[in-house]
Amino acid sequence: LTLPFVGEKADGTGNTLLGYMFGAQTLSATAEAIPATLSSITLLDGCTSLGTSAFFGCPNLATVVFPSSITAIAGNALDGTAFLAEQEPGSILYIGKILYRFFPPAEEDEADFNYNIVVRPDTVMIADNAFAGTNVQSVTMPDATVTIGASAFADCKKLTTVRVSSKLTTLGESAFSGCTSLSQIYIPGTLKVISKSAFEGCSGLKRVYIRYGVEKIDTNAFNGCRTIQFTIYIVDETNGEENNWMSLDIQNQGNSNLASVYMAGTPSAYPDANPPYPAD
Repeated sequence: LTLPFVGEKADGTGNTLLGYMFGAQTLSATAEAIPATLSSITLLDGCTSLGTSAFFGCPNLATVVFPSSITAIAGNALDGTAFLAEQEPGSILYIGKILYRFFPPAEEDEADFNYNIVVRPDTVMIADNAFAGTNVQSVTMPDATVTIGASAFADCKKLTTVRVSSKLTTLGESAFSGCTSLSQIYIPGTLKVISKSAFEGCSGLKRVYIRYGVEKIDTNAFNGCRTIQFTIYIVDETNGEENNWMSLDIQNQGNSNLASVYMAGTPSAYPDANPPYPAD
C-alpha cells in the first residue's frame, strides 16, 4: 500500500486514522476497514506529518518507509504495530529528524546501560511520550530541537539533568511532569508559552531560569513544585527591560509558590540572574 498522505488532509489535520482512507466513519468500522494482513506501507515524499493514531488497528504492520520530508509524528501514531514491537531493547528510534521513541533495555542489561542520552544533532522534534516512564538520567538536546512533545519525559523519576535546546519553540503539555529528581531547568526565550502541567509534580525542582521572551506560564505548569527557591526571569539589557517578570501571564499554579518567589532585575543587581545557557 503506497499512500500520498495519511488521514483527511496532507498536512496531518482532520481525521488521521488510516481507516478513513477506506471510507470508514466510526472507530469500529475503521478497525474493520483495515486489512488484517497489511504488513508494509510506503509514504511518498512530500508527506510532512502523521496524526493521532494514524496506523491504529494495524498489528501486522512491520515495515513503514518514511520520506525525508517527515517533520512531525504524533506520539501514538504507530502504537499497536509490529513496527514498534520489533524495535531493539535499549535503542532509540529516529524517524527522519524526529526522535520518536526510546525503548528501555532488557532487564538483564539495565544495570550496565548508559541512561545519559545525547540527542542526535539534526533532531528537530522529540515526539509525544518518547521517554515517558523510563529510567533515563540525563538528556542533552542540540539547538536544532525546536519541539518537545506532550508527556515526552513524563514520570522519568531518575531524570536529574536536562539541557534544553536554546531555540526551543514548542513544549507539549506535561512534558516533564512527575520528574521528581529534576532540580533545575533553563527555559529559552524562544519558547513563548510554558505549557499546562509542563513541570507539574517535579517536587525536587529548585531553580528555574526563564529567559527574556517567554510570555506565559500556563495553568499548573509548576503545580506541586513546592521546593522552588528562585524562579529567575532573565533580563534583556539590550532592550532595556528590567521588570519583565511583571509582564508574564501567570495562570493558576495550584500549590506551587511560583507566584510569590522570583527575581527580576539586572545582572549587576543580582549576580546569579543571568547565568550562561548550558553549553552543548
